Amino acid sequence: DGSITLAGLNNSPTLEATFAAAPFDVLGLMESLALREPNPELDFALDSGRQLSLQLEIEGDSSQLSVPTFEMNFAGASIRADAGIRFATELAPTSVSYSVIAGDIDLTPLFPGTPETETDDDAEAEASNGLNPAAQYEPEAEIPVELLRSLSLLGSVAIDSITTNEMRLENINLFTNVEDGVLDVELTPVELLQGNAQGTLRIDARTATPELELSAALQDINLVDLAPSVSRLNTVTDYLQAESNYTASGISSSALMNSLSGNTAFRVTENSVDIGVVKQVFTAIAALSPTGEAIQQWPDVIRFNSMSGYWLLSDGLDSDQEIKLRMDNFDVSGGGGLDMDAGTFDYDLLFTVLGEPFTQTIPINELYHDVPWPVDCSAAFADPVNRYCRPDFTRVREIFGQIGTNAVRNRLEEVITDQAPTELQDSARGLLRSIFN
Repeated sequence: DGSITLAGLNNSPTLEATFAAAPFDVLGLMESLALREPNPELDFALDSGRQLSLQLEIEGDSSQLSVPTFEMNFAGASIRADAGIRFATELAPTSVSYSVIAGDIDLTPLFPGTPETETDDDAEAEASNGLNPAAQYEPEAEIPVELLRSLSLLGSVAIDSITTNEMRLENINLFTNVEDGVLDVELTPVELLQGNAQGTLRIDARTATPELELSAALQDINLVDLAPSVSRLNTVTDYLQAESNYTASGISSSALMNSLSGNTAFRVTENSVDIGVVKQVFTAIAALSPTGEAIQQWPDVIRFNSMSGYWLLSDGLDSDQEIKLRMDNFDVSGGGGLDMDAGTFDYDLLFTVLGEPFTQTIPINELYHDVPWPVDCSAAFADPVNRYCRPDFTRVREIFGQIGTNAVRNRLEEVITDQAPTELQDSARGLLRSIFN
């Protein structure tokens, strides 16, 4: 229920409005509006701590509009806010300020967990959070350029914690500022998965084509706790450190994604890595070797002393990416791209097992040392991990042929040096080069 009072319409108009809503079932409302498929298994409506109630007061006149009172109880937390708008004058643009303070918010009922035994239909339902196709459709977003150029804004959000299933974020503080056509957003360190995350975003709308700058940092993120949320991360454990810096330009979301450039550098401390893909690749390579190699005797999980790498982007995700990964004496480098619409990736990589002086964590015959082995990694994200990468067998055969030739050449060089008379060694080496070249 509520009320609206308008006064002074012929002279100095003023507005006073109040609105209040008793506790009601949010999911029930979403289902009534056809924004969510009914789910009788959820007892959201029966839990009073998961109801939403609201109280709102608005005041205003010809020069300003304010929200002195906004109180909402939702998901077990109290959310309080206030806001104010001063309308533009000849001397100043529209000015907006706001402040939001909230306690512990539990959103788990809105994002039901995945059953232990799920079908493909269940997975699709989880991915969409139960929304029907009409509600899932999202038109391409655009930066509100004219709005950024025409107002100033100062605001803050402070939330004690947000919980969704197994994920919990604590001490969330977000600050926004718009001035002279530039939007700055800062997220101060948020406690997450035993570590913290922080970042900044800047959108400069002063030029004809808006420019975006994004930076983010993760510190001591526990990958064991993150793995249930990002299933492909279950091959690596322990703690992640990462820093990212990216730039982009454009008005629409697609233009921004297509121009995205920058890098992410990372390292994992105290790591344990499932090397199943590496074993699979080198087992296939060894099958073409004249001498063979007992790759299957390698352990499935290895603890590396050092694990680090980077990911470089140039003009979008589709191509011209460069990746690098180093784990003690194992090196991965190469390039490729992602097709986010198709949910696929395509990279041409080189797998190299380094010899001394690098720590010999992955044991392999010296024949394979310091040789960049070509590997094709192209698949759908949804494919099993064992389908992600395979050797380029044609090039692998060529490499083994070259290794064999080099071995013969080196042996003959040794014979010439040890047994041929000094005055004949140069002639013998010239004959050797003519044979192998």
